[in-house]
Amino acid sequence: MSIQIKALPQPLSKIIDSASNIYELGDEYYTDDVNFKIRTNIPSVVDLEDILKNPNNLFGFKTKESLLKFSRQGEMLFYIVDSHVEILFMGNFPKNQAINFVTSICEEYDQNSGNSIFNVNLKEITDENHPKFRIRTDMKNIDIIESIMKENFLGFHSQEELNEFKERGKISLNKLEDNTYELVFFGNYQKDEVSNYVKNLNDAYKSKIQEMTYVKLIEKIKKNNYKLEKEIIDNENSIILTLNID
Repeated sequence: MSIQIKALPQPLSKIIDSASNIYELGDEYYTDDVNFKIRTNIPSVVDLEDILKNPNNLFGFKTKESLLKFSRQGEMLFYIVDSHVEILFMGNFPKNQAINFVTSICEEYDQNSGNSIFNVNLKEITDENHPKFRIRTDMKNIDIIESIMKENFLGFHSQEELNEFKERGKISLNKLEDNTYELVFFGNYQKDEVSNYVKNLNDAYKSKIQEMTYVKLIEKIKKNNYKLEKEIIDNENSIILTLNID
C-alpha cells in the first residue's frame, strides 16, 4: 500500500507567508518626557523572563497592587543590544519607579549568577535611538531566526550591501506573550526596505522549517523500513513523499 505525506503541512506555510504586520512608530507614538530605555546586565531575554516569573518578587514595590499599577502605565519592550537586554519604557512610567524596577531585576540576576552589582543607567529616547518600525511575525524558534539573520543576505546582493543596511541602525528581536517574535528597527530605515527584509527572513525561515521537517520524516521512514517510492515538489513548494508501507 502506498501513502502520500507532505514534508511541510500547508497550514504552517500559510501562517508563515502571512506573518508580517508592520507598525510605524512615528512621533505621535513618543514624547520625550515619558519614553526612555534602561540597559541591564542580563545577557538574554530568557534569563529576564525567568526572573519576571518569580511570584514572590515585587521588584522594588511594596505591594502587588502597586506593581500592577506600574505595569499598566504603558508598554515595556525587551530586546537585545550588544549582548545585553535593554528595556524600552513607552507610556507614562515614572522614571524613578522604572529605575527601581530594573535595579531589582538586575540585583536578582546578580545574586543568581554571582556577578558584582550592576549600576543601572537610564537613557532618554531621541530621534536617533527610538524604534522606528515594529514588525510582528509568527516565527517562534529564536535559534533559527538568529542563524538566518547571520548567514543569509535576506534580499541583498552581497554581504557588503547587508552590512550597509544594518549599520544604519539596530535590529532587535522582541519576544511576545504568545512566544512569537517581532523585529524592532532603530535608526535610519525606510518602511519598504524593512518590509522586504522581514519578508525574506520569513521565506528563509519557512524553507528551514521545511528542511528540518523533511529530515525528520526521512529519518522516520528509514527507522520504520518504509520504501520511498516518489518525491516531488508541488506548486505550493511543499515536498510530497509517496511511501510503500507494505
